[in-house]
Amino acid sequence: MISEIHLPTDRFAAPKITGLKIKNMIWGKNGTGKTTISNCIKKEYDEEYDIRLFQGFEKIVGRDDKLDTIILGEKNNELNERIKEKKVVLKELENKRDELLDDSGDGLLPEEKEYNQKKKNLKK
Repeated sequence: MISEIHLPTDRFAAPKITGLKIKNMIWGKNGTGKTTISNCIKKEYDEEYDIRLFQGFEKIVGRDDKLDTIILGEKNNELNERIKEKKVVLKELENKRDELLDDSGDGLLPEEKEYNQKKKNLKK
């Protein structure tokens, strides 16, 4: 059983919460520290207990417009966001590559063409 929770002193007047029971409730107005207390519990006791925090649907539900699907699960949603970021990087690299390619349509960089031409000349 969790007997005390250590709190960040920059946000709370008391450095810890003590006197906890088997079941405890945390409630209060927006901005009063409920999420901070929950995160402190997770940080301090996550190795000892299986602690899961609900932090809004945007953390566990995502969308994939290309497949017209919904992604469920925090890890899946995080992975989908990373995939989107990588796709942006890939598109930027493809655009840079296309800028370097000439208009001949053969997919070779000018340096590659020059190398191939010199290689042919050498063989002749």
